[in-house]
Amino acid sequence: MPTLCLPITWPVTCLFTCLSEYGSGSEPSTEGDVFSYGVLLLEIFTGRRPTDNFMDGVITLVKYVRVAYPDKLLNILDASATHSGDTQRIVDMFLYPIFKLGLACCEDSPRHRMKINDVVKELNAIKRACEAHMAVHEF
Repeated sequence: MPTLCLPITWPVTCLFTCLSEYGSGSEPSTEGDVFSYGVLLLEIFTGRRPTDNFMDGVITLVKYVRVAYPDKLLNILDASATHSGDTQRIVDMFLYPIFKLGLACCEDSPRHRMKINDVVKELNAIKRACEAHMAVHEF
């Protein structure tokens, strides 16, 4: 039975300086909120902050995840997360879609970011897939 457990006590620190449009004096927007939500997802599942130091020339959390996506997600998963069972199933069913969603929210151009309604639909689809799997396989 594959399982994934994440701690819930991270200090989440998405700063407005993460957003280039806020740093350039633009007004707050729903597109900026979507970006912030994407960063939050990436923070939760990597256990890293946008202000952390990254290696190998990677300077942002978003780029850190983009470099690992899709083949090295377990390498960037928060070290305090625990999982058991079929690891590939966890990656395919949950981690891959969650990281994909986080990255889609963090597109550089506000016009290319997901709309919040689509973010909610995608989260619900991920939840339904996990629930369906749990019902059949006692996840």
